[in-house]
Order: sequence, then structure tokens, then C-alpha cells
Amino acid sequence: MREDRYGSPWLTPREAAVYSRCSEERIRSAIACGEIAAHPRLGSTRGMLVSARDLDRLIESEVLKMPVAAALMQKGA
Repeated sequence: MREDRYGSPWLTPREAAVYSRCSEERIRSAIACGEIAAHPRLGSTRGMLVSARDLDRLIESEVLKMPVAAALMQKGA
């Protein structure tokens, strides 16, 4: 698990998209569907954060759903 530039395991949706190499829309969709939990930023009425650990679990589950050949291609094998 990587941490963001501030040394925190909490990521904004934009940072989560970069981290997972997908679109910010995909991250927001995962939040809306309940695939990953979003938590409000402390001291802010706007914005949310996701746990890099939760994001890692989502990435792993997506890879497990892929056909073997597609998973190997993503790994660069």
C-alpha cells in the first residue's frame, strides 16, 4: 500500500484514481455503489477521502474477476 504525498493512507478521489490508474469517475462510481467507503474530510463540509487499503482490496478483487489472460497482460507478462 502506498501513501499519499503527505504520508497519509487517505486519498482524495483524484489521488485514488491516479493511485489505481483508473478514472476519477470510476472511483466515484465505486463509492456510490458501496464498493469502497468514503469518509468526510476532517474540518471540511466538502470533499471525501478513501482508504488506500480499501482501494487495494478493490483493485485485487477486480483483478481476480478478470480472465487469466487479461490479468497476465495487465501485469506485463
